[in-house]
Amino acid sequence: MPAEGSLGWHVQPGDPLHTFALLGLGTISRRLREAGEVARADAIVAGLVQGLAAATAVEDQMDALRGIANSGASSAFDAVKPFLQAKEPRVESAANRATPRPASTSSHTDMIMSTR
Repeated sequence: MPAEGSLGWHVQPGDPLHTFALLGLGTISRRLREAGEVARADAIVAGLVQGLAAATAVEDQMDALRGIANSGASSAFDAVKPFLQAKEPRVESAANRATPRPASTSSHTDMIMSTR
């Protein structure tokens, strides 16, 4: 069984490995994409985005955003964008870290500012 399948068993809130599973899945996604396994990487990111959409607790939102940040996937930006204006500073900060980084810092700033 692929590593991402094993971690997938632990993504439910309340599981003692929940946070570690989401962070690990994000990292696995990034590594798969770097290795050219884009379909597998995209499937993992889709699961992280789905988890973010379902998250209602601040901690769960932060965990999902951190997993997305580890993935480095620009495809998740539309899901992350609303959290850039979260009232909870920790969620907003996690969303900022989950925002894909363009080649230049000024482009990154422009991307974030365009959501405000």
